[in-house]
Amino acid sequence: MDIINARKSLGSKIFDFINITVMTIFSVIMLYPLVYVLSISISNSEAVTLGKVFLWPVGFDLTAYKIALVNPDIWNAYKNTLIYVVLGTTITIMLNTMAAYPLSVKQFYGRKYITVYFTVTMFFSGGLIPTYLLISRLGMIDTIWVMVIPTSVTAWNIIVFRTNFQGIPESLIEAAKMEGANSFRIYLQIVIPLSKPIIATISLFTVVGIWNNFFQALIYLNDNRMIPLQNYLRTLIISANFESQSIEENLEAITLMGSGKSIVGLMESIKMAAILVSLGPILLVYPFVQKYFVKGVLVGAIKG
Repeated sequence: MDIINARKSLGSKIFDFINITVMTIFSVIMLYPLVYVLSISISNSEAVTLGKVFLWPVGFDLTAYKIALVNPDIWNAYKNTLIYVVLGTTITIMLNTMAAYPLSVKQFYGRKYITVYFTVTMFFSGGLIPTYLLISRLGMIDTIWVMVIPTSVTAWNIIVFRTNFQGIPESLIEAAKMEGANSFRIYLQIVIPLSKPIIATISLFTVVGIWNNFFQALIYLNDNRMIPLQNYLRTLIISANFESQSIEENLEAITLMGSGKSIVGLMESIKMAAILVSLGPILLVYPFVQKYFVKGVLVGAIKG
């Protein structure tokens, strides 16, 4: 028995060593881009121009952050994105849970056919041009609603919510009905409070999706005052690349070794600083909802 326990102990140690090694390698691979972006954003512009920054910062300069944060356009884009995230997440959770709850009730007639109807939309869509024409006819072009309504209801979210709602004990629902509670009250006071993990999970997915939404704004928003943060970053990167190329083409006309190269590095630092500014809120929110995220995914996977 001692030999067996010793072998098991040795095997466990080997497994732990391999597991820790692999996870460490993956962690380094995932963290390196973030550390590199941070290093570029705070490094000396001459060092960035000469390509001396590989991992750790070279020098210390916050000029890029000062330039990026002073620009009022980035704050306007931030405001727009926050509005889209809050409004879009609220609408998404409300509509999807209200659609999923009736489908979780066994007594609801035709729920299987409706579920199939929703599922079909996961594989087939009308296409970009018909969708654009529909949104245009509805008068949502260049409005806040075009960023929150078209993607608010998805079959995947409905199915995940429905699966989770089916795990709520029927005896609890029946007891509420015997006390005189109607379906809407059961939905608000029983179903929603007992579904916080999956709601937090879908909310996190929705927040990240809306925060990173780029293509939708590019297609439907023509007013620069309404563009979200990701589209502003695109404009910033394009303009910075253009200015950097123009400077590089005229380095000899500016100076041979001085300010021209520092300006090129500064443009690169500004882009990296803007990227970190855009990532900040997501990086701050995720740790607080991580426990709900893991629990919600497990609940949906087991019941599915």
